[in-house]
Amino acid sequence: MADSHNHGGIPADPLEFREAVAALRDRVPMTDALFDKLTEAEREFAFTIANVAQADIVADAFTAIERAVKEGTTFETFKAEVGPALERSWGGEDPAHLENIFRTNVMTAYNQGRYRVMTAPSVKRARPYVRLDVVLDDRTSDDICRPIGKAKVVLPLDHPWIRTHWPPLHHRCRTIPTPLSEDEAKAEGITSNPPDVEAAPGFGAAPSVEGSDWEPEPSDYPAPIAAELEVKLDETG
Repeated sequence: MADSHNHGGIPADPLEFREAVAALRDRVPMTDALFDKLTEAEREFAFTIANVAQADIVADAFTAIERAVKEGTTFETFKAEVGPALERSWGGEDPAHLENIFRTNVMTAYNQGRYRVMTAPSVKRARPYVRLDVVLDDRTSDDICRPIGKAKVVLPLDHPWIRTHWPPLHHRCRTIPTPLSEDEAKAEGITSNPPDVEAAPGFGAAPSVEGSDWEPEPSDYPAPIAAELEVKLDETG
């Protein structure tokens, strides 16, 4: 598991975090137009970039993020690889948006990977509770993560509140879920009244561990995305 006290934005796993890689590889890159046609359940397994209509640019950005999760490449590498193409698509430089895409998607993969680990039967039996570790500094979201950090939320992994507050909770969220045994949870104090806050739209839902019934057909997608999807289907087939 990653270091939950790394304040640099994205924790670095010392070894390849296979579950995070697997979670990212479950997603299909696509343009906004295709993404908008999906159901809410299907969107969990999709990757898109707002205001980018070119399928090849979306596919290249996805590949660069996948490399970051798998190999630990940095934002600077991502920026060098796909930044110019994205900025041309946006009609100009947007450093904040570029960094947001990178950090949000990498953290999403990490925390979906953590969920897969923590919900594995043997792990859940030993550590059935979760603590949400929030980085409290001047960049912390005042209306979402700061109240959670101040409350020091510790709850059962299958608690309804956790199901709707799984990190990331907003763009560039740095909150990390940490598994706890029952004894550890009791020693720290199990939360009786979780903070009355909501995740940003599109965030917070605990990931699916059984996958989805959605079976995308490569021929329905533009060539660059279809090629990426063919690879994914080969890997899972």
